[in-house]
Parts: sequence; C-alpha cells; structure tokens
Amino acid sequence: MAPPGDPYRHFDQDRKTAGKPGRPEEAIADWLKAPGRDVSVRSVDARNAGIQGPGWTIPDGVIDAAGVTVEFKTIETPSIRAIRDSVAQLGRQSPYGVLDLRKAVGVSRDLARSALVREVGTSGLRLAQIVVVLGDDEHLEWRNE
Repeated sequence: MAPPGDPYRHFDQDRKTAGKPGRPEEAIADWLKAPGRDVSVRSVDARNAGIQGPGWTIPDGVIDAAGVTVEFKTIETPSIRAIRDSVAQLGRQSPYGVLDLRKAVGVSRDLARSALVREVGTSGLRLAQIVVVLGDDEHLEWRNE
C-alpha cells in the first residue's frame, strides 16, 4: 500500500473524503469494486516500486487477489487511434490494463475490439489481459492465451 503523502495514492478513502479532486484512476477502481466484480485495487507504493530515474513510469495499482500490477487509461476521444495509443501506453507500464471508454461517446463494442486486437497484434507488447469498459455497464475482455 502506498504510504500517506505518496502522490500515487489514488484509491484511498481518506483522499476522497478530504475533498481532493477525483482522478480518472479512481473512477476505474470504483468500477472494478462494484458488486458482481468485487476486484480490490491498492495504490502502488511509488517509493518502493524499484523504478527510478526520469522517464520511468509506474503502474497505477496492484490487484489484491492476484498480486499483479495494473495500469488504467481513460479515453475521451472516440477514435481507433486514441484506443490504440492507450493500449500501447498501458502495455509499457503493466501486462494488465483497464481502458475506460465511458467518456468516449459513440465508441461501439466492435470498434473497441477492432482497435484493441489490431494494436495488440502489431505492437509486440507483452500483454496478459485488458478489460475495456464501455457505456451502459458493459465491458469486453482480451486475454493472451
């Protein structure tokens, strides 16, 4: 768990009740925690992540039950390019990711799947699983099996 004062402590209740502005990562973590999914996410401890130096990035969280890191991306532009760019970015931070397309009005399930599969197939990234959150509480999953 990220200690108090860590800037990457996204998912902690005390941060939300302190009136701090919400972050896109919090909306994704809340979606994962919803009944029926019940996935608990902890913030990454940035100081002990073993990643140092300019240009290095760390994943957004750790999924408690699996003990794996996960990266969250929120997309607001309804385009194939935005989805592909986000998949590439998250793939450089963690093999597990969640893309939130709820703000990208007009993105269909087929468009999201097409962009995701195309980027995964051409990028050479070592991805294990990506969940894409669509509107109306729908989602799709891709797994490297």
